Amino acid sequence: MTETTATAKTKPERVPVTAFINKDTRDALLRIAAEKDLSLSDILRAACTEYAKKRNDD
Repeated sequence: MTETTATAKTKPERVPVTAFINKDTRDALLRIAAEKDLSLSDILRAACTEYAKKRNDD
């Protein structure tokens, strides 16, 4: 019997979030994502994280 040990970092728990945004805002975010070779989800996660950190500092 072979046992596997987990030495890799464990990922933080993630939960789904749904939001309705203006089409123009979505298009702008898609352009930013494409320029940086990222997904829309990557951009949204970064934006949410930045906003939460900023609000927690207030």
